[in-house]
Amino acid sequence: WRQGVGRRYLAKAGKGGHLIARQNTFKTPLQDGWGIESDSEQLFVTDSGPDIFSLDPETYAMRSKVTVKDAGRVVEMINELELIDGELWANVFG
Repeated sequence: WRQGVGRRYLAKAGKGGHLIARQNTFKTPLQDGWGIESDSEQLFVTDSGPDIFSLDPETYAMRSKVTVKDAGRVVEMINELELIDGELWANVFG
């Protein structure tokens, strides 16, 4: 998570569930990995700073980034992303 390297898994919950790591790893443009969420068209990820990045789900190339602000002030340590009714929510670590 501190090297910008990720791994994809196949997962099934419940009885007979499993977690199988795919063999290939992938590289992201991030230096640190904290939160991740998907809307099926893009991955939203954080890296312990104030930015939320949009990555291509197939190539992991960066599409865009947004700096999170509250009342005009930059919010650091954005973490734990979740889509709720079409809105991207996050918490702040610490």
